[in-house]
Amino acid sequence: MFPTEAGTTTAAQMTTAAATTAAPTTTTASAPSCAKTFATCDCSNRGLTMVPDLDSGCKTLLLNDNNLSSLTSADCTKLKAAPLLKKINLKDNAITDIADDCFSGLPLEALFLQNNDLATLREAVLDNVAPNALGDPSAVLPGAALAEG
Repeated sequence: MFPTEAGTTTAAQMTTAAATTAAPTTTTASAPSCAKTFATCDCSNRGLTMVPDLDSGCKTLLLNDNNLSSLTSADCTKLKAAPLLKKINLKDNAITDIADDCFSGLPLEALFLQNNDLATLREAVLDNVAPNALGDPSAVLPGAALAEG
């Protein structure tokens, strides 16, 4: 028993009070951090549903094997925060749409989009992406083609 102003408090009561007044555990919208080795940011296989904040020095970004369903304007802004990006691996997600101009301003040499759910890929998405960055487009869009607009 511990003396208090209002009387005495048992150790069990203090433990219960501490548990109820402790800061609650919360989950935030921030994604798990990516591992960075030299100029590679490895965000693969983390269950991500959005692009996380990136280190500005990333040259290679591994975002494969996540739960990305689209690349929104907000996601694209985060990509552009790493202006040295040359390679982005987005394979094995569930991406159905990519915002126009998502990769503009990035010096992309390789963009891996295989094993996603893209039915079409608008040309505006690939503006300023190096020719051949996709490799074989038929591997990215089996049975589909690039759409204008």
